[in-house]
Amino acid sequence: MNRILFLVVSFLFLGCSQPTAGQSPTSEQSKADELKTEELLIVEQDYDEALKLAKKENKLVFIDCYADWCGPCKELDKLVFQDPARAQSLAKDFVLLKYNVMKDKQFNVGKKYHVCSYPTGLVLTNEGFLVNRKYGFPGETADELAASVSSFAAESVQLNSQGKTLKGYSNSMEISEYPS
Repeated sequence: MNRILFLVVSFLFLGCSQPTAGQSPTSEQSKADELKTEELLIVEQDYDEALKLAKKENKLVFIDCYADWCGPCKELDKLVFQDPARAQSLAKDFVLLKYNVMKDKQFNVGKKYHVCSYPTGLVLTNEGFLVNRKYGFPGETADELAASVSSFAAESVQLNSQGKTLKGYSNSMEISEYPS
């Protein structure tokens, strides 16, 4: 009787162990691996597409408002958004919209959100309501700059979880409402 019990327990124990080389991982393992390698979704200059993607992915939209001539904008892009590890830290909660305000001909993001310096970070709900805004990201080193962006992102996620948005901004963009 003891031998049978021992064999049953051993069989169950060995049958429930982790997959070995050549075996396919469990669905839980696959999901965990997928979350680890999630990449930041980046949309260039298309406000509507960013909102659509954010809605589909159930994420916020982080708008990086920049200008071609802006040195700090280029540093932010190079040291944070183009760095795989740092960009990946934003991937869980955000779709990134890279938006050159100087080429803002269709969506009027600069006018709508009063972008008056560069870089400016905006965070929108996937419905288009403004959650948070930051003019400039301080930092002398890549780590300081990344910490500044990370702090802004975390604050924005927290505000969104509390259902807070900045008052005075609609979630629609009617081009006829803006001066030319």
